[in-house]
Amino acid sequence: MKPRVLTRAARGLASAWMLASSVAAAPPAWQQGLHAERLSAGVALALEDSRVATTNRRAAPSASPVPAVLDPRVGPNVGLGSDPAILPAGFRAQAEPHVARHPVDPDLLLATFQDGRFTDGGAVTCGYAISRDGGLSWSRGIIPKATKLDGGKSDRATDPVAAFSPGGKVFYLNTLGIEGANLEIGILQISRSIDGGVTFLPPVEIYRSPDGSVFPDKNWMVVNPYPGTPTHGRVVVTFTRFQGAASPIAVTYSDDDGVTWRTPFLVTPANAQCQGSQPLFLPDGKLAVVYWDFLGSGSFDHSLRVVVSPDGGSTFGPPSTAVSGIVLHDDTTLRDGGFLPTAVADFSSGTIWVSYQASVGGVPRILVARSTDGAKTWSLPVVASDNPKTASVFNPVLAASADGRSVVVAFWDKRASADAYHVDTWVAQSLDGGATWQPNLRVTSVSTDARLAPNTARGYMIGDYFGLAAPVDALTPAVVVTIDTRDGEPQPLSSRFGVGPGLTFDNWRAARFSRAFVADPTKGGENGDADGDGTGLFAEYAFGTDPSLPDRPVVRIGRTAQGPVTISYPFNAAATDVLVDLETSVDLVDWSPVAGSTAAGGGPVATIPREHGGLGAHYRARAIRK
Repeated sequence: MKPRVLTRAARGLASAWMLASSVAAAPPAWQQGLHAERLSAGVALALEDSRVATTNRRAAPSASPVPAVLDPRVGPNVGLGSDPAILPAGFRAQAEPHVARHPVDPDLLLATFQDGRFTDGGAVTCGYAISRDGGLSWSRGIIPKATKLDGGKSDRATDPVAAFSPGGKVFYLNTLGIEGANLEIGILQISRSIDGGVTFLPPVEIYRSPDGSVFPDKNWMVVNPYPGTPTHGRVVVTFTRFQGAASPIAVTYSDDDGVTWRTPFLVTPANAQCQGSQPLFLPDGKLAVVYWDFLGSGSFDHSLRVVVSPDGGSTFGPPSTAVSGIVLHDDTTLRDGGFLPTAVADFSSGTIWVSYQASVGGVPRILVARSTDGAKTWSLPVVASDNPKTASVFNPVLAASADGRSVVVAFWDKRASADAYHVDTWVAQSLDGGATWQPNLRVTSVSTDARLAPNTARGYMIGDYFGLAAPVDALTPAVVVTIDTRDGEPQPLSSRFGVGPGLTFDNWRAARFSRAFVADPTKGGENGDADGDGTGLFAEYAFGTDPSLPDRPVVRIGRTAQGPVTISYPFNAAATDVLVDLETSVDLVDWSPVAGSTAAGGGPVATIPREHGGLGAHYRARAIRK
């Protein structure tokens, strides 16, 4: 085979990078018999001649679109920061974000993502970002020594996952390093911060491919948060071990905050064909691992399976089935994680939810099933997405509140797209533990143009998954971390959204202000004035003005020779907890209610009987919380 051609953007890379990007005469041994489409890392799939070592030539960004008006329960879209200067030119595409919430300080979020995505698998390195105000602002960097970019060992990195120790002292970032002239060696590694995210220690190697015959893929991480259980604080990493046609699930763990690790062992048969493991700790200390089972080669024999460890990860029982007969939905233009399920368990009861994408009667859908007895039995799947039949939906990610009442699934959705290339992030919310689902909400104001992302053998790559932090309470909403191209490159972006069946003052302000801000009544209370414009927060909410800008509601008065006075004012029509009271005054000091006004119950137009509309009269609309 001819060597792969390096584009101009790649020529400035170190020789080690060029060596790792060259093509071998034959695929590595672990790829013999491989179902290539099942490999999440996508490394060097078949190593075609036509591949280039860099992100491919991408479409020029179109004119800036007009942002969509989002549901008021959705907060502003916030970028996670500028690209670190160390990233090579031409390697500025990010992908596959994940996010974790600190267990003690809910305003502290740790996100991670691929930094500088290649077309043929992995990235220049993996980055991270930290928010200390619930996702309203971020600081960003690269994971130190994750790759050779800044003195590490690996040629590339991929599959980043974030987590915290139970008390939040240790920040964990789990990645998959890739090495070798043929990119044939995979290295599971974990980076740790023990100073609150100020610095990260060099990565600890968890597992390394013994040779080119085995490759680890799609790692995932969980930490036991339950005090009183024997393995409290145990860090568990699961992954898929590819070896030819076989892809069983393996497990390893650490009981000393990620310093040392048990030798990985299989929890499925060695000849199993699996992918996408999701480990979950339960309140009694058991560990459940959900995964996708391909079973055979057909389109109708996919299933979600579960293995349970009674001792927190040391030994496992036999697999059981959560969902069977899945017909896989695969997006036509974007590379998706169709075979990567998402799973979550609530802290209190240990109810488990699983979500996945599938074709139901020929229609793409996001489905959710649950188990309330530790994965022994499962409900029938429920459709959570309300997308039109022709709109593709994919890559779901689940989160649940600690009490299990609020369950959220976010996913990528093309319902607002006029073509096959634009995609948005949408969410579905359940307020009854996943039994029923609310109408879906769009949380990105500008659609992502996938053509601005690297083009892989399986489509444009913005990620096989993305991140979602669960809602905590009325002050702390869910936070999604997704990928966005509105600035011309795929970049990580966050958005907060308040959980609830309708718009309330609580979920409106939770989407816009940090928990610490809202908890302070002088700042986040009804009369708090965040932007200093003299309008209290509840009035900003009721009248639909922006609490971050010094604007005030505009009131217009109209009168006719004989008819009533008409007053119009902006009004947040979606609000479920607002009444508007009209008052009049002749001296701007003493105010009295306007009898006979039609404003009670809401606006935006009120009529006032003629006798209250004399010359010199002043009016004001006062928002009252129900």
